Amino acid sequence: MILYYLLGQLEQLIVNPSILPVPQILSTERPDKVGSYLLDGRVIVIVNGSPYALIMPAVLKDFLASPDDKNLIPIFANFLKGIRLLAATLTLLLPGLYIAITSFHQEILPTELLFSILASRENVPFPAFLEILLLEISFELIREAGLRVPSPLGPTIGIVGALVLGQAAVSARYC
Repeated sequence: MILYYLLGQLEQLIVNPSILPVPQILSTERPDKVGSYLLDGRVIVIVNGSPYALIMPAVLKDFLASPDDKNLIPIFANFLKGIRLLAATLTLLLPGLYIAITSFHQEILPTELLFSILASRENVPFPAFLEILLLEISFELIREAGLRVPSPLGPTIGIVGALVLGQAAVSARYC
């Protein structure tokens, strides 16, 4: 475990934070992924005794690709990459779009949908920005809890957390 921290410290020393606040180094413990990036001409840093390797430089395509894509039919692999790109785009844009529409541009929505949103927000004591911020924090807490508990219990916590949040949202609408 101490070697992982050394690798993390090395990563912090290598990264130039003044460029952009996005990841510039990819960390992995999969040997097939390391070998593939090495064949692509990337720089790999391996610390003796650590199961992790640092892959440099990392670009957006690296974070949307899976090592298993090379074992799939190219059409299906591209389809999965498209779904990952769509999911990343929606994850980045939907919270801001929700805040912009519900707070400033209600005329964009159809009247029935607008009345439904206004009726559901009637009893919420927080502004839309704080509501989205709390929702994002709760999702991050559930994700971290799923990562930190023992492996058979991790996915269960994520599913139960999503069910609890969904039930809370449904019951808050009808109270």
